[in-house]
Amino acid sequence: MYKFFLILVLLLSFQLFASEKISMAVYDFDARSVLPAIGESVTDFVQTSLYETGKFNMMDRKNVQKILKEQMFQKTGCSSTDCAVEAGRILNVSSMVLGSVSKLGTRYVISLQLVDVEQGKISISDKVETDSEDMLNVASTALAEHFAKQVGIKGKVLKVFNEYEIVINLGSQDKLDKDQELNIERLGEAVKDDTGKVVYQMKESIAKAKPVEINEQGTRCEIVSKTGIVKAGDIVEIKGESAKPLSPILKQSVQYTQPLERTTHARTVKTSSPPQLGNEEGGLTLGVVLDSQTKLIIVNKNTTGTTVSTGQVGYIGPGTTFEFMGGGPISWLADIEGGGGIKLMTFKDLTKTEWSNYDVFVLPLRIGVRFYPFTPLFNPDYAKQKKADDQRGMFAPYLSLGGSLYFGFADIDTSDKYSYTQIVLGFGGDTRFGIELFNVLYAEYVIHFASSANVDWTWHNSSGTKLGSSTYTMDFNSSGLGFGLRARF
Repeated sequence: MYKFFLILVLLLSFQLFASEKISMAVYDFDARSVLPAIGESVTDFVQTSLYETGKFNMMDRKNVQKILKEQMFQKTGCSSTDCAVEAGRILNVSSMVLGSVSKLGTRYVISLQLVDVEQGKISISDKVETDSEDMLNVASTALAEHFAKQVGIKGKVLKVFNEYEIVINLGSQDKLDKDQELNIERLGEAVKDDTGKVVYQMKESIAKAKPVEINEQGTRCEIVSKTGIVKAGDIVEIKGESAKPLSPILKQSVQYTQPLERTTHARTVKTSSPPQLGNEEGGLTLGVVLDSQTKLIIVNKNTTGTTVSTGQVGYIGPGTTFEFMGGGPISWLADIEGGGGIKLMTFKDLTKTEWSNYDVFVLPLRIGVRFYPFTPLFNPDYAKQKKADDQRGMFAPYLSLGGSLYFGFADIDTSDKYSYTQIVLGFGGDTRFGIELFNVLYAEYVIHFASSANVDWTWHNSSGTKLGSSTYTMDFNSSGLGFGLRARF
């Protein structure tokens, strides 16, 4: 019992000296062939994940930037060891983490290096690849955890009870467990060059120990072998793991869920991958298209199938198509849309002043893609937004390309009691130049090309005898103004 209380008192009395974690600062990552915002985000992801391992004393990024600025350390990039050592000495940390985010073809590569400030060398280098910008958060977290496992932890011997029992300042907060074997070493005099960099230091192995009683900030250990006498102040080291290189993190092989917002020592960040260049918003477009005149062309044939006459027999003035389009953003650059419309037409015979009984009902079924190529020009800050609509801004010019299937019914001449309503079928394409305002209102100029639909008609006399046939072709190659609204959900 006495021994237990003695150990407890000693552990409490040495709390101020416990948790000698590696002091570490993360320098802003280099962004190579990617947007600077992506480099900043990945830097945040890595720093947050390193902090959450509990192995390091991380310096707040705001403090890093503030101190370096005050010391007039204004290097825009810090990718060399000498630069990292210089920054580390200014920040008074033992290790600096350098990193970069680059894009090679369709792959993103995140690289990390741990620079020992005192020894002036790279002690650990690691990297990971991913095939999607959406997975940079997942890849950054995996890399930071993989990287942290390779970093050893150093502590000190606080108390020597006897030649086989000691207390050290490492505990459960340092991920210490009873299966680990600890190296106890003693450092000799450090030899430094003119710049203050350590070029040589004697290191003597004293003993090996195993944890017996682990507390949060301190552990009682048993000496299992020794080559010398253990003293208070000797170095206790947990070796880092030898890790295999990380496999590429591919989007289709990872079940990714949106991380929750979390508060870090540096600042509050939402661990998602910005900018989010694709989203799952849907939408509905309601509009009216006013077309210019549409032609009606007829080819008449006799009972043998010989063409008797051909030519334009009618036209319709400015017509109206009511459109109902559905779809949604696939990125800031493009929307995919599909839907249909209603087109009612009554043609006027060119030889008469009154409107004739050429009644046609057509349902255009359209699918198309709407492009917003001028987004970076009209909204330069689009990359900072997370939704495609927000990225496009309040003023978004666009170009649309689409194709239509024309399906409907026609009653060419209701005075012929032996003629029946026939099916209309045709195809066509269209180009649209438009402007979208506030992601709600739009106006566009529509050009229909290669667009037509046909309906065949057979004529009979009162006795039911076939007199001939006609093919009516509706030429929908026209243009007009469209306008309406888009409602997102």
